[in-house]
Amino acid sequence: MNIDDIYIERLEKYIGENGKIFRREKEIEIIDIRDVEIRYLLEETEKGYELSVIERGVKRYTIEEYFSESEKEIKRKLALTLKAHFGESIDDKRWQGFLKITDFEECKKLMNLYMEPEYYSIRNPQARKFNLEKEQEQYNIYFLYDNGEKKYFEKGESVSDAFFHLYYDVFCFKRGLKHIKEYQLLFDDNIEEIYHYLI
Repeated sequence: MNIDDIYIERLEKYIGENGKIFRREKEIEIIDIRDVEIRYLLEETEKGYELSVIERGVKRYTIEEYFSESEKEIKRKLALTLKAHFGESIDDKRWQGFLKITDFEECKKLMNLYMEPEYYSIRNPQARKFNLEKEQEQYNIYFLYDNGEKKYFEKGESVSDAFFHLYYDVFCFKRGLKHIKEYQLLFDDNIEEIYHYLI
């Protein structure tokens, strides 16, 4: 894969000041300066490329594997994945707070306070949003595509668990849309199927 200086410069700018990138012959290392014991490593393998988390010099887990994608696709996914790791973090106090509430209306009120309704809908199916539906006293969470297809993320949840997951999914969705807009501007790359990268 041809990762040139221009891409590296843009990638460093994109992930922000907390990431420092080092390029070697068959790998790229990204160090998180907030915690120098954690780094990310993109390595060339026999099958393609692998992005892993290294902690204290030991490989902990693989984040992504890239096999049949084009070079352009790998660069997109790499940038978006790293941005998610270096970008805005979820507010744990808000997120965990849903687990303490069992009343539907109270959870709905909090959700409306914390998140804009353009990203989700509660018991009123809307396309291009995360939706919460009730089914026999339990709740499901799904993303609704324009063609009517539903992709379920959670099924059979209690009120508090459902809103706990809904808040997390909507936060990641909203953050992902923002990251894609920033990516398109910085890398001069128009992504047509944005939901492919988000859902």
